[in-house]
Amino acid sequence: MKLYHSEVQSHLEEALRLDPDFVAAKLFLANHIRFDEEDRALRLWNDVLTSDPTKLTPRENFFVNRTRAIRENRFDDIEVMLDEYLAKFPDDPFILHEKALKKWVAGDFDEAERLNLRLIEIAPNWVLAYNQLGYIAMSSGRFVEAEEYFASYRFVAPDQANPHDSLAELYITLGRHEEAEVSLRRSIEIKPDFWNAYDHLALTRLRTGDLTGAEKVLAEAKATHELPEYWENAISCRVEFATLVEAGQWQEMLDYLEANPQCSEGHTSGLATLMRHKAACRTGDLETAREIEAKVE
Repeated sequence: MKLYHSEVQSHLEEALRLDPDFVAAKLFLANHIRFDEEDRALRLWNDVLTSDPTKLTPRENFFVNRTRAIRENRFDDIEVMLDEYLAKFPDDPFILHEKALKKWVAGDFDEAERLNLRLIEIAPNWVLAYNQLGYIAMSSGRFVEAEEYFASYRFVAPDQANPHDSLAELYITLGRHEEAEVSLRRSIEIKPDFWNAYDHLALTRLRTGDLTGAEKVLAEAKATHELPEYWENAISCRVEFATLVEAGQWQEMLDYLEANPQCSEGHTSGLATLMRHKAACRTGDLETAREIEAKVE
């Protein structure tokens, strides 16, 4: 729940060293390494799916069966599985969280909000519920309420980096850039390799027109730890986009996007689409702009 992804694998590896038959650890490890170590992830998933269900708890069996449904492309079955499980175990916070997250990702904010409110009722320290409630309120324009949820998240977990980062995102949205910077600096102080915070710190500088400051944030991130390529690309693309927009160099924007396909992947994919569309409009290439609109729609 801390969202410290770099530490996840080492803990799961240690769990499997202590118990090589630990099904849940195998499953979570497979999910964690699926992009970087695909062959090993497939072996782990196979072990999980052939495990003895009689030796597992109902919750463990749920996660195994959900994995089987995903591997077999039976995505519609997952909703049924969630409802059937919660009918038997309505107060299982792990599965309530899974359903709330699924609803949140699908854009069903009303149901996601209801489920997260239920979640903090039965598990007051389930910090990610406060985080989701904050984002739901923020997405709905209920900014005072969003700040209350993010402040509650920070109150429950003041020694974690993400509550400070989430609160900073609200501050950025509201134009409270100085408060955002203070909150992001606290996030980085707690965990110097919390890359989300560097990305949002660069965004804060860009929102105030400080292109040089944003470049310094990128340099700081690279100097602090071994900045993963994914995050270096994300922050670099964000800074370059802002630089080209500031200069009104729209053809150069299109050329940059063509030469740097990594900007259209992962964290900055949506922003890259927006920049490509804007550049196409500004250069008079309305056919391309309409193609982008049709694809997005």
